Amino acid sequence: MKKNDIDLLMNGFGGELGIDNLQMDADNCCCLSFDNTVLNMEFDEEQNRLLLYSNVGDIPEHEQAEFYQMLLDANLFWKGTGGGTLSIDKKAESVILISACNTNHLSLESFKSSIASFLDAAETWTNAIGNFEAVPQKSNHSYLNLNR
Repeated sequence: MKKNDIDLLMNGFGGELGIDNLQMDADNCCCLSFDNTVLNMEFDEEQNRLLLYSNVGDIPEHEQAEFYQMLLDANLFWKGTGGGTLSIDKKAESVILISACNTNHLSLESFKSSIASFLDAAETWTNAIGNFEAVPQKSNHSYLNLNR
């Protein structure tokens, strides 16, 4: 797929969202916000793929081993990511969900379906990471043990 073709898809998608002339910028990128999810898209013409990615939360300061285990478990055969991959942006101390769409035969319908699936997964992981962070740090102090 060429840049003109992806721009036609973007324009069709934008039309359904009420955004006129939606297309990739000069760097082949586009960023949209859906409720609480920021969707970044990058078109790689040489690889015939469209990358979809979102920041889905911050790396917690507590129980990091359990947190990373949760992410790795979800990545196994993409069983918990809707086909995407969870990664760490170490510099930003955040978790990124990323997915790649092959653009060779991408239609407007398959494009919309890919975005909807990605946004569902991003929302799920934003909630899961937010709930993980809400869990208080474990303590060895017996007065905090409610299961005595």
